[in-house]
Amino acid sequence: MRKIQIAAIVKRHWIPLVFIVVVFISAVIVTRLHKVFASQDLNPHAGLSVAWPLMHGLMNGVRVGAVVIVVALALAGCSGNGRSGAKSSESTTPGASWSRPDAPPDPHTLLRAGDLAVSQVPASVLIFIESETNDSGSWKARVVTPDGAERQLKIESDGESVLVGPTVTDDSDADKAKRRANLHGAHLDYRAAVKKVLSAVPNGSVTELSLLDLNGTVVWDADVWDTELVEHDVTIDAASGAVTTNRPV
Repeated sequence: MRKIQIAAIVKRHWIPLVFIVVVFISAVIVTRLHKVFASQDLNPHAGLSVAWPLMHGLMNGVRVGAVVIVVALALAGCSGNGRSGAKSSESTTPGASWSRPDAPPDPHTLLRAGDLAVSQVPASVLIFIESETNDSGSWKARVVTPDGAERQLKIESDGESVLVGPTVTDDSDADKAKRRANLHGAHLDYRAAVKKVLSAVPNGSVTELSLLDLNGTVVWDADVWDTELVEHDVTIDAASGAVTTNRPV
């Protein structure tokens, strides 16, 4: 990372760097001349009484100029790194599954995609849905039948058509039993859960919703973006409908 920063500074400030090299070479030449004149017992009346002060002034000016340019470049490099860090922190949110979106999907699109997923598998219940930003905003959904078997679907970003699925997952008996228990403990379906989530984050956009067991309590866990594009983690008790968590990520 340090090498990349140095390369970037050189690329941005190559003209001053070339000038520094020229100044350095000039300083070396002046220093050499100074030593030559100083080593000789010259007559000050031979015209060197004027040359000596000029030589000293030139040498001091070269040194001061080089120091000023080096300091200026260092400050420019630091300020550039600061701007880069700020930009990086704005573009992503640490710990978030989503990159910060320009326009999160409308909640009605999620509901439409969820309805479509459920309609593809008779007697099924939606337990998971997520907007996949790395795949043109398509929706990934999972539905479960009364026996606990799961089907996965991929749905168009507008929620109008199925792209892939329903696909049967390879489930163990333990997986099916756990899903049946979650369904039994949930009194709110995904539509009611979305309504509760949006009451906690008004005018928000739900990008992920999942039914899961959290420390023995069945909950709906949601990723929600508010109107300021701040992501929230919202948890709803799937039995009572109470909002148990609402925190910015």
